Amino acid sequence: MKYAVIALLLAACGGGESITAPTTPSLSMDAAAWSFRYSPGMPEHPVAALNGGWQFDFPMQDGVHYLTTPMTADLRGKSITVKTEITGEAAYAWHADNCNAPARARIMVQRQGDDLRSASGRWWADTPLDLRPGVVTITVPIAPERWSNVDGKMGQGFEDAMANPGYVGLTFGGGCFFGHGVWLFGGAARMKVAGFAVI
Repeated sequence: MKYAVIALLLAACGGGESITAPTTPSLSMDAAAWSFRYSPGMPEHPVAALNGGWQFDFPMQDGVHYLTTPMTADLRGKSITVKTEITGEAAYAWHADNCNAPARARIMVQRQGDDLRSASGRWWADTPLDLRPGVVTITVPIAPERWSNVDGKMGQGFEDAMANPGYVGLTFGGGCFFGHGVWLFGGAARMKVAGFAVI
């Protein structure tokens, strides 16, 4: 499968300790509830945006990797909707690989207790957010055919992860590697997330 190589580097995005999220049955759009993870040079949290939501500026060095919030309610039978806005014109950089795909963000769900080594500990939606100027809203149902795991596979372990989530959020990368970071080598870009909802 074309995303199979994702396992080689994603597993190294944060060591092997088990990750336990605080019990959080509902999702907050408060900027302080969202955290940059495995993102060198980024602040601990994004900042509040005017008219709601939160925002951050892409850095000039590596980079934005994971941006998540705790979420422990059962996700089965639901959908995730994200509304984003990119302002500015930028040239993006990311870790090179052998897949021809631009810098993107993707919705990610991480299972409670994930050790960053299990293939089925993290799941990515099949609809990417291209990092281009403009407003984009996407909705992805929590359905096994719409999500792939660390190995790029669908199905096995999906229902368990969705029944026992620990975090939801966005990861940033390019090519085959969905969470290996995005940064700038020219221009400037700001990302605002006006909405991130589990419905």
